[in-house]
Amino acid sequence: MVALRSRRLESLFGVGLGTLRAEHVRGLVSSSVQEAFDLDFKATLYGRGESDRRALAGDVAALANTAGGVILIGVQEDDQARATAAPGVEITDAEVARIRQVTASLAAPIPVFDVLTLPDSAAGDDDAAGEDTVLRARTGPRPADGTVQEAARGFIVIAVPRSPGAPHAVLVNEGLRYPKRNGATTRYLSEPEVAVAYRERLAG
Repeated sequence: MVALRSRRLESLFGVGLGTLRAEHVRGLVSSSVQEAFDLDFKATLYGRGESDRRALAGDVAALANTAGGVILIGVQEDDQARATAAPGVEITDAEVARIRQVTASLAAPIPVFDVLTLPDSAAGDDDAAGEDTVLRARTGPRPADGTVQEAARGFIVIAVPRSPGAPHAVLVNEGLRYPKRNGATTRYLSEPEVAVAYRERLAG
């Protein structure tokens, strides 16, 4: 069950977010879909440096502070923020756990979000065909014969609903900043905007 509900995104994908498959993500490339306030493309996994960790938490918080949306990891974009390729990324339980841990450690309060993995048979994950379409990343113990299974390739989808607990802050240089989507980019709220956001939270 995916917490995010979005008619716009479901129209773009052609299916509900809870039934996404890798082919639906690749369809964004063939249609040259552009990033928007609720859609963010990432060509590669977030790095492990401090700025990359902050970017991950900030991207999640920005969607929660705006109208909700999805971050698609494994999709390349051009200078006009249009999807141009979908090479995918390596998907593992460890990466899903890291996304959750980083966001929980740097965003306050922690937004509600789902991390979904979409194995892509076109990228070599042959056993994905016919399986449940939205999967948690799969890893497991080494098989009895001692072989090492290759990690699946595909897409990681971070689905973030609009949050009634907004504004969500991220820790930046030991201070709290409040990100928000501004079209296809992210900006930080000004002090008066933060005050308004807190009033709206209390009123809600």
